[in-house]
Amino acid sequence: MIFNFGLINIDLGGILYPKNFFNNSKFFDNELYFNVSKNSDDFWQSAYITIEDKTLRQSSKIFDYTKYLIDAKEYKDIYMNKIDSLEKIKLNFSKFFPNFDELIKKRQNKIIVSLTSYPQRFVYIPGLIDFIRNQTFHINNIYLFLYKFDIKYFNYTFNDLKIISTDKNLRAHLKHFYAMKLFRNYAIITLDDDIGYSNDTFESLFNTYIENPNLISGRRTHLMKYKNNGELKGYFK
Repeated sequence: MIFNFGLINIDLGGILYPKNFFNNSKFFDNELYFNVSKNSDDFWQSAYITIEDKTLRQSSKIFDYTKYLIDAKEYKDIYMNKIDSLEKIKLNFSKFFPNFDELIKKRQNKIIVSLTSYPQRFVYIPGLIDFIRNQTFHINNIYLFLYKFDIKYFNYTFNDLKIISTDKNLRAHLKHFYAMKLFRNYAIITLDDDIGYSNDTFESLFNTYIENPNLISGRRTHLMKYKNNGELKGYFK
């Protein structure tokens, strides 16, 4: 797993840090360490990974490590106290590092939603935007790619939707071709304008992406089948 979206990770055990990993001088301020994060060293490290725009990779599968604890009862007491104090620690980070919350949002912005449509289906766009706004996992960067001669027929205005004009009409390919060309360093979610989605679509895609960052993740797929002579069957088969 790779964590690089500003998510705070705790209970990091068995860690390897590359040489000269942290560069910010505040990381080596022992008084600041204690004032900001008295009971959670891993929160401190995780936050600094965000502050310095680093990446944390988990090298093994998730497993229940509590059976390896020397004193599970003592650990449970400490753990519950730690959970209660996490929000306080986060507020401390925001106090000592004014741009901390902004850095988290910036990292979480490394994912975009890409759409396309054409005049006969523009009527579907408001519903699609409502769907995006009501997702359990919020994404700020929403782009609608429209062929330049179609834009004049688009009469809707949304504050959270950015419209990009294209010189060529690539039809269905508009929703991914230009997005992949312009936003090469971003993860890209594409949506169709004529399909309804559940409100956990973004969350499930994001979680799958975190676990498999080098794979394409899909909510719904069709398996193409072949006739006996080797030709593809029709779409509804």
